[in-house]
This record gives sequence, C-alpha cells and structure tokens, in this order.
Amino acid sequence: MDAIDSVFDPLREFAKDSVRLVKRCHKPDRKEFTKVAFRTAIGFVVMGFVGFFVKLIFIPINNIIVGSVEKLHCSLNKETLVRTLKDDIVGKGIRVKNAKGIEDEQFLESSVLMLLRIKYKKDTNKD
Repeated sequence: MDAIDSVFDPLREFAKDSVRLVKRCHKPDRKEFTKVAFRTAIGFVVMGFVGFFVKLIFIPINNIIVGSVEKLHCSLNKETLVRTLKDDIVGKGIRVKNAKGIEDEQFLESSVLMLLRIKYKKDTNKD
C-alpha cells in the first residue's frame, strides 16, 4: 500500500496545485494587457540592438582574422603551397589516379594546381 501511495501522492499534490492555479488566474484587462505588450516590445527592441551592436563589433574583428589568414596563404609561393597540399592529400590517404587508373605524382600536382585555380576564381568572383 505504501508503494501505491508513494506513486499517487505526488500526482494528487500536482492536481490540487493545478486546480488552485486555474482558479486564481484571471483574464487581463486592457490596461494590464497593454502594459505586458509594451514591455515585451521593449525587450524585443533591446535584444535587437544588442545583437546588432555585437555583430557590428565582430565583423571588423572577423575580417582582421580572416584577412591575416588570406595574407598568409598569399605569402606562400606556389611551390610551397602545392607541396603542402600534396603532403596533406597523401597524408590523409587520399589516392589520386589519372585517367588510366595509375597513381602519378605529376597528375597529383596538376590536380592540386587546378583546385587552387578554381578556388582563386571563386574568391575573386565574390568581390
């Protein structure tokens, strides 16, 4: 019997509290409703301004960070960049084969150069 009571007692308490809450609730009058609506609108405006100013502050910071990374890539010469990308491709175990299905070092290098040209065209077309 104690096990059944331990299950149903919290449910009874919840039901009593719920009935008490519903009895105490009332429909807001016009003055109370306009007050709540006005305060909600002010909250939306304040949060909008906060988001706007955070974005306004972080756009230049992001451009500085991204710009420094792009300058780093531009400062590398073509051979170093191709060698780095080739080592990265080979290190990840990606197999690059030519049309005949043969792994070829020269084909890998030309593939990397082609990808760099495509990336460069996409970056320059954004501006």
